Amino acid sequence: MKKHILTTILLLSFMTISLDSFSKKIKWQKETVKVSGNCDMCKNKIENAALSIDGVKSAKWNSLNEKLKLKFDTKKTSIDNILKTIADVGYDTEKYIAKDEVYENLHYCCKYDRKLKNEK
Repeated sequence: MKKHILTTILLLSFMTISLDSFSKKIKWQKETVKVSGNCDMCKNKIENAALSIDGVKSAKWNSLNEKLKLKFDTKKTSIDNILKTIADVGYDTEKYIAKDEVYENLHYCCKYDRKLKNEK
C-alpha cells in the first residue's frame, strides 16, 4: 500500500513539473524589417548588433533586398529596441536613422545610399 501511494505521489509530481515546463515555452515573435547596408561587413555588424540583445534568437540580413529577418522574445525585448541598437552602430532602419557621425565612421565599403534618411 505504501509503495502504491509513493508511486502515485511521484507520478503526480512528475506530471506537475512537466506541465509547468510546457507552460513556460517561449513564443518567438518573427519580424522582417528594412535595414540599409551594402556588404558582408555590414551583414556582420547588423546581425551582431541584433544578436547582442538579450531575447533575440536569430537575425539574418540579406544585402540584396536589405531585409532583416528577426526572431525574438517579446518578454525580453522589442522591435524598437532592436532597431535602435542597429541604428546606434551606423545603419538606418525603417524606424530609426543612424547618427551622421556614426555613419561617417563606417568603413568606406559600408557607406550605403541613405534612402531611408531622405524618406523621413
